[in-house]
Amino acid sequence: MFRDKKTLKGAAGMNALAQRFEYKVIVVDATYLKSKTGGVLLVMVCKDGNEMIYTLAFGFANSKCSKLWTWFLKQLRGVILQLELMLIISDRHMGISNGMKAIFPDVTHGVCAYHLANNLKQHCRK
Repeated sequence: MFRDKKTLKGAAGMNALAQRFEYKVIVVDATYLKSKTGGVLLVMVCKDGNEMIYTLAFGFANSKCSKLWTWFLKQLRGVILQLELMLIISDRHMGISNGMKAIFPDVTHGVCAYHLANNLKQHCRK
């Protein structure tokens, strides 16, 4: 179906495409905390059968490094029994990509349409 199963490009409508082909979609991202202590909030979410978003896992860390993402994805791998037709979507952060290659080498890794559009706007201006 896809030319390169490990990197699914063309993120527009990815969730609809994934549902059409019965993919189990997990979205992985992080955000910097703007509190006095700082740090990073890591989160994994997905949708249930009623189109409701729910949190699979979250964690707090000091930074967004490859070692941390590998550990976080390894925790997810420990509870997922079926990897067939699974799609993990993220922003193209190198730490997430490295963790995906180490922990989920055979799982499709998609690019978040929001982050892709922002990168295109930022780097492809006239």
